[in-house]
Amino acid sequence: MALPGVQINVSDGALGRTTVTDDGVAAMVLTGIAASGLALNVPARIYSLSDAATLGIAVATHPYAYGQISDFYSKTGVGAELWIILVAEATTHAAVFTATTGPMQKLLDAAQGRVTIAATALGRAVGYTPTMTGLLDYDLVAVATLAQAVANGQTAKFSPLRVVLDGSYLVTPLTGVVSVKGANDRVGVFLGVTESGKRTASMGMFLGALAAIPVHQSIARVKTGMFSANGALTSGLPLSGYSDAQLGSLHDAGYMILRSFQGLQGAFISKDLTLASDTSDYTSIALGRTMDKAIRLAYQTYVLELNDTVEISSDGKLLPTKVSYIEDVIRRTLNQRMVAEGNCSAVNVSVDPNQNVLSTEMIKVVVKITPLGYLGSIVVELGFFNPSN
Repeated sequence: MALPGVQINVSDGALGRTTVTDDGVAAMVLTGIAASGLALNVPARIYSLSDAATLGIAVATHPYAYGQISDFYSKTGVGAELWIILVAEATTHAAVFTATTGPMQKLLDAAQGRVTIAATALGRAVGYTPTMTGLLDYDLVAVATLAQAVANGQTAKFSPLRVVLDGSYLVTPLTGVVSVKGANDRVGVFLGVTESGKRTASMGMFLGALAAIPVHQSIARVKTGMFSANGALTSGLPLSGYSDAQLGSLHDAGYMILRSFQGLQGAFISKDLTLASDTSDYTSIALGRTMDKAIRLAYQTYVLELNDTVEISSDGKLLPTKVSYIEDVIRRTLNQRMVAEGNCSAVNVSVDPNQNVLSTEMIKVVVKITPLGYLGSIVVELGFFNPSN
């Protein structure tokens, strides 16, 4: 018989308490040299830019890593939990996600399941010559597949993860844009940068912006305010160097970019895209993070019930009182920690009372979450009206 455990299948408070999750715990793989207080390939947890300085990460010695960490805290403020690991500048994107031993897995293992969002930020040495594969200096689909495998591994341990890749060295002139969408619904790629001429994305700022908002909210929400005062892409060109059609082709292909709006100052993220297919339920990071929070809460709620006794009626079915309890314990948690916090619209929970628990030692609980809708487009029908007609 299998080891007792909880299984949660995601479809396309036993003590009367609700559990608490840290929805925005972040991790970032950064390039640089060994710091005085932090060796290469060793994870560390910080809560501020000054914590990074205490580890020896300074502007003079680690200009790239320090800048990315500074950008992160410019969005979150002091106190946000960030796990970091320094790797050599020559580290490839693929090597970051090496199974079991890669830098990203080391970070996640050190954080013991706390990390919910992660990013790569791989600056390169002066004089670096990219080897292009498609639009970027690495094989995006291959690396995204590796990142998806790491994220899936975390999800199997009830520590679901979303990963954003640095879309570095975008090709210029922009040609040959093809879709990178597919099965990698836990992974996205960002091409935006705050200054023209830079060839790696503003990943610290992106990750910080994501950590600072609730799980249901899109990082592309215009009402939140500008992402940055200026916008460019990792080609080094400013947004003004691209036509609307070119930016649209990148968006349609699955890349997250920066864009501007007529009449508004600054640059905004286009949409919180993942590399999922268009038919997936998880084409946006916000929808994915919402489901991830539900996974964590469901696990934390039901793990307390493992190996408990279950009363059975004379006909072999679950007692109605037990059915109600199993339904109510997760319904209460999700209502208080998701519906009340605005993460979703509604929660529906059901347990079939006819389950043969005596034979299977298993109870199946069906939980359905109604997500929030998102205004991806607004169509205004505008015309004149003559009240005398």
